[in-house]
Amino acid sequence: MGESASLVSPSIQSNGNATCLVFYYHLYGHSIGSLRVKVGDQILWQLSGNQGNSWYKATVPLYVNGTYRVRLICFSQIKERDWSEVVNQGE
Repeated sequence: MGESASLVSPSIQSNGNATCLVFYYHLYGHSIGSLRVKVGDQILWQLSGNQGNSWYKATVPLYVNGTYRVRLICFSQIKERDWSEVVNQGE
């Protein structure tokens, strides 16, 4: 079984207006697992498997009322993965 790593945002206060999480990802190789964006127990975005040897931009709408945290979770199929190669926060 592989490992996982998470990036968790600070608390975000929202009134439900359109807000987006924008990040870049690189999911490449035969042992790559998956990448998820969650708020609470709700999965807002997910991608799995080899996506090619390129960096891609993801934009995830966050239509949430109240205070919440966004969690970006990486799952690997192998152990001891260098997560800095999988996820790089965008601006």
